[in-house]
Amino acid sequence: MSKAEHVNYVADCLHNLAPDSGASVEYCRALVTGLLSGLLSCGLTHSQAYRVIADKLPDDYRVDGIPVAFRTMIQHLRPEPTTNEEQELYVLPAGSGYSCLGFDVLIARNNGACEWLRDNGYGAREITPDLRGTMEAYRIYQETMSIGQRCNHETGKRCPAELTPQLRGLEGRRVEVVDKYGDKRRFWVGKSTGWLPVHLEIKRRDSSGGCAVTGAPFQSVRSVG
Repeated sequence: MSKAEHVNYVADCLHNLAPDSGASVEYCRALVTGLLSGLLSCGLTHSQAYRVIADKLPDDYRVDGIPVAFRTMIQHLRPEPTTNEEQELYVLPAGSGYSCLGFDVLIARNNGACEWLRDNGYGAREITPDLRGTMEAYRIYQETMSIGQRCNHETGKRCPAELTPQLRGLEGRRVEVVDKYGDKRRFWVGKSTGWLPVHLEIKRRDSSGGCAVTGAPFQSVRSVG
């Protein structure tokens, strides 16, 4: 089958998994293992294949974005994150490679999102200092990110917790900053997409994108255009 045919087959298989079908974890695991194999044979990465499956799940069969049986199955199939105690970060499997997330960054992001979620009527757990660097903290973080996505889907609101306070209101403007290290630079202020956006440093007005803002809090910020 072609990639498009495999994707349509995935959609058909998942559509038949009604919420009241009583599908077991074992059945879900066998089904998705087969679907993954087909998608991977078309040249998709593991990350892309999981995304196809997640996108094709029926909306009424979701709990915080993923059905309970599928959540258990995916956790079983997907490589588990690990921790690097020396560098104080989580090492997260990502396709054929990995990404990293610092212990303190995870806590700050989680707890900032929790405050926003509470303000919008959604419950989420904060990560306490005693959980720093544990897998329990990472599981809480995953739950919070899932709830945040659901809040955005249901309300259309975006969480400002990751935005740089000194740049709020300056989106679309060119600024000159002196960062906390004493380095001076100029850039256009952009903002990323998604429910948890960050400010971007865009080098030219006609650039198609930029990198996340670094060096905050700034010693100074001034608008230059």
